[in-house]
Amino acid sequence: MLVKEAAQKCAESSLETHWGDGFPVDPVRVASGMGITVHFGGLPADTSGFIRKKPNRETEIFISEADSPLRQRFTCAHEIGHYVDRTVLQVVPDENFGFVDKRDGTVNDVHEFFANEFAGNLLMPAVEVRARFEQGWDTIRLAGHFGVSTAAMTVRLRRLELGYP
Repeated sequence: MLVKEAAQKCAESSLETHWGDGFPVDPVRVASGMGITVHFGGLPADTSGFIRKKPNRETEIFISEADSPLRQRFTCAHEIGHYVDRTVLQVVPDENFGFVDKRDGTVNDVHEFFANEFAGNLLMPAVEVRARFEQGWDTIRLAGHFGVSTAAMTVRLRRLELGYP
C-alpha cells in the first residue's frame, strides 16, 4: 500500500472512531478521543507545533498560539498524523518519539509526507470534497466549509485531481 493510501485509510478510520458527522472537523476533539492532550502556547518563532511521546507518559501535542486558527487546526491534524504513523502503522515501533514542525513547510521524509496526507484527509475527506466540488462549490466556499485556508484547499483539490493543475 502506498503512503498516500495508508494516510487516507487511517484518517477515515480516525474520523469514524473519534469524530462523527459535521464540518469542520475539530482536530483537538479527534486528538482527545485518541488520548492525546493538546496544548496551545508560546513556541519558538520558526515552530508551528510538535508532538511528544515519552515512555509511560501521555502523548502531547503543542501548537503555537501565534498562528492563525486555520493554521493551528492543520498543525494539530498533522501532529495526529505523526501519532498514527508511530502507533497504528508502526512503521518504526517506538514508545518514545517526537516531531517538531517548522514553518518552512519542507517535506523531506516519509513521516512528514504521511502526516501531511493524513491531515488533508482528516480535515478534508475525499468523499465530502468531491461531493461539494461536484455541486459547483468554489475554493473559497470549500475552504470555509472545511475550516482550512484557501491554500490548503487548493492543495487538496490538486491531490484529488479535481480540475486544478
